[in-house]
Amino acid sequence: MCIVCSFGVNNGLIKLYEGRAPSKYNEIVLDKWVLEKIGCKKRVGQNILLNFDIVNSVTNKKYTKSINFKLVGINKDITVRKTANAGLMFVSNKFIKENSNKHKLSLHLLLNTNNDVEGISKELGLNTGLQSNQIKLNTAYIEAFKMDFSSYITAIVIVLVIIFIAAIVIFNIFYIYVFQKIRLFGILKAIGATKKQLRILINIEGLIIAFTGSFIGIIIGILLSLVSVPLLGDVSNIDSAMKVEFSPYIILGSFILGILMVVFSTSFPSKVASKISEIDAIRFNPSKLRIKKNSRNKLKDTLNIRTLASTSFMRNKKRTIITILSITLTGLLFLVIASVLNSMNVSNMTSSMIQGDYKLNCEKLLRFDDKKNVFDNTTLNKIKDINGIRKIYTEMYDQLIFNKEDFNKYSNQKNKSVGNKIIKTNFYGYNDSLLKIALNSIKDKSINVEDMKNNNYLIAISGKTTFERGSKIRLSRFNNKGINKTKEFIVIDSISSYITYKGDERDGGSFICHQNLFINNSLDTRIKQLSVSIKNDKNKVIKDELKQISADNKIEFMSFQEKFNEINKMKKTIETAAYVFITTLILISIFNLVNTTLTNIISRNREFGMIEAVGMSRNQLIVQLFLESLVTVIISLILIISIGIPIGYYVVEMYKKEAAFAEYVFPIVPILILSLSYICTQIVITMYIQKKLHTDSLIERIRYIE
Repeated sequence: MCIVCSFGVNNGLIKLYEGRAPSKYNEIVLDKWVLEKIGCKKRVGQNILLNFDIVNSVTNKKYTKSINFKLVGINKDITVRKTANAGLMFVSNKFIKENSNKHKLSLHLLLNTNNDVEGISKELGLNTGLQSNQIKLNTAYIEAFKMDFSSYITAIVIVLVIIFIAAIVIFNIFYIYVFQKIRLFGILKAIGATKKQLRILINIEGLIIAFTGSFIGIIIGILLSLVSVPLLGDVSNIDSAMKVEFSPYIILGSFILGILMVVFSTSFPSKVASKISEIDAIRFNPSKLRIKKNSRNKLKDTLNIRTLASTSFMRNKKRTIITILSITLTGLLFLVIASVLNSMNVSNMTSSMIQGDYKLNCEKLLRFDDKKNVFDNTTLNKIKDINGIRKIYTEMYDQLIFNKEDFNKYSNQKNKSVGNKIIKTNFYGYNDSLLKIALNSIKDKSINVEDMKNNNYLIAISGKTTFERGSKIRLSRFNNKGINKTKEFIVIDSISSYITYKGDERDGGSFICHQNLFINNSLDTRIKQLSVSIKNDKNKVIKDELKQISADNKIEFMSFQEKFNEINKMKKTIETAAYVFITTLILISIFNLVNTTLTNIISRNREFGMIEAVGMSRNQLIVQLFLESLVTVIISLILIISIGIPIGYYVVEMYKKEAAFAEYVFPIVPILILSLSYICTQIVITMYIQKKLHTDSLIERIRYIE
């Protein structure tokens, strides 16, 4: 528990979930999750009895003090701190001064810019008289606001694809609309309208639609953001502080982009419509059959369903290509995103934090007592004696100093000056069971546990360092007298993620070795973390016994299943946001498909009436319409599957370099969802429109003029 004074609460960096900052000696503010953990209700005003272990800084003696606090506020849960089991406690200045005669004072600043944060922070600190080593940056927070080149490219590509899809849909709608009205434009030309006037007429109509559509779209977008963004924070079950922030630049850019896309979409059809002659425009029939005769084979002149369907499909190639392109691009985006989401293996992700069914971690406890050995022989024997435990995984931890020459050789931060800085590296010692799991992740399968036990072999964690297999590095111990006992180690391979959760990464990176290396090199041989795998039939009993051991030793207890459920809820939140976004794009392409199908069939009302007049039955017409509509969908689906699966696999492989828990899963369910969505849409719209066609008599349909 980090105990801090109340300055800055509710009027500084920290906004409480409920209540106010403490002002009296016995007033307190706690995190929501901490209240749950100590069995208290989330209610301001209740009394909470807490015991403190206080160390006298003068005599170095420790004593326990019980204080009955009044809860005056509740702090929001911070996901990172909650995951690390690290709480925040706010107390009054009076409490701090009375119970700590050697307390530290820290000042936290939040700048109003993301540019040159390091330079501005150092300048502010130095101007107030601080030393350079007293100024620290929250690098994880700062890095979260940065985007590397590949991230920018990815974002730009996604935005361009979305814009392209939207532009295609708008273009197709105006293309169909203008050619439906071509006879009207012919009449206008016949009574004196010039080409320029026709183009202005079409463009003005487009601009009216553009201004109206862009305005309505922005209003709906703002309303949906206000509803959906906070909702995503709530359903995630991690108390995410998600709020909506509107940028005038994004709003203005979206408005202008909508207008520009419509202007582009109307320019080509308006140019074609203005150039067509009056007679051709008045006679124009978009549904005119184009059946080529072949004098050598009279069967080619015979009308059948297949001939009619293929002729209709090829009648307007541009419109068909645009529709297929719209469906294919949205389908590809859906398939690639679905492949990445499916690859987020929650079980693997949880295993990176808890290697087994339960984990006991005392690393935070040892920060305050560097002599204490929690997992001594007595505690270990208690755990081993629990009936139903299958395997035990143990970890040791220490820090070594990276040789600067070797660090510069293998570091990913070659542009950074090391100077006099000591480069620390995390060093983890695994027992046989846990090391076998780590060895399964490396490429060289010939190296076994015995090799790791008998040699100075290391497995590197990819991150701030890059190694080739067989790289030799020098590491040293660090004690009060300085750096000593430099030894050479061999890096046998690198793995892209921790086998178990380690916490902060040091500048010198992290390494895994066998626990023998800790013993042979006089490192800290205390076990910091212990995980167990159990037999399922003893689940409840073992959990209770391990919880009791954790409580007796004041150490952290974690359950694989509980952490799995928590991460799974977070994953579902991400999936919900991603699928809502991509479903919106698919709906746009479906609207385009529906619009194309409707206009295609309605504009041929007279044609269908004439064909029925010469003998085609209603059932045959339905079959023809099904064939015509499904050809577009089937071609699109073939393109989506043949291109989307390889791209999805490649993207997942790239993603695995950053997230070792990822695991490619063939997207059979997304393919089925996509296929059924488009096929069912075509079937429903075809059945609906053919029923509408037959509400009029055959004579009325033959006399129909578009």
